[in-house]
Amino acid sequence: MNNILIKNSENKDLILRTCLNNLKGFLSPNRLTSILVEESNLKSDEYEFLIKEIFKFEIKVADIRITDKKCLISSNSFTKKFLEEGGFTKIQIENDLQYSKILDKENLELDNLKLQKEGAEYLKSIRKKDEEIKNLTTENLILQNTQLKRYIMYSIISFLCGAIITNIKDILNLLKIYFLK
Repeated sequence: MNNILIKNSENKDLILRTCLNNLKGFLSPNRLTSILVEESNLKSDEYEFLIKEIFKFEIKVADIRITDKKCLISSNSFTKKFLEEGGFTKIQIENDLQYSKILDKENLELDNLKLQKEGAEYLKSIRKKDEEIKNLTTENLILQNTQLKRYIMYSIISFLCGAIITNIKDILNLLKIYFLK
């Protein structure tokens, strides 16, 4: 679409340059078609559309007369200066650059929002992982305490069993004496 707008702007500038070069007064779309046959392949109704677009422009860069049946254009005192400053083509390029900057800004803002969302999700997952770590640490401590209790209990049982086995002869002799009495 930008190429079409730039081409229309170039064609408007071409119309204004033709008006400057033609000192015979007002030009009609038909006359423009015949004068610019080599430079442009536009038809009379397309020139009429472009003249009406020039007429809508906020600065009156040409004298334009529009009636029900006729559409005429001629240069005025602003036409030459307007073309020297870049004309409609420069305005369209500047508008396109401004539009491009706005789009870039909106895209950057959208990317920023996406990154903020990802950051928030990441922080949420970190909090979730921290809670998981806390729960697993608690569970690990409980298991370590249980293991320590069992270790102590098994150590005591092993110590008693070792003492009994080591001294089994003496214990049996003692029991014989005690029950035989």
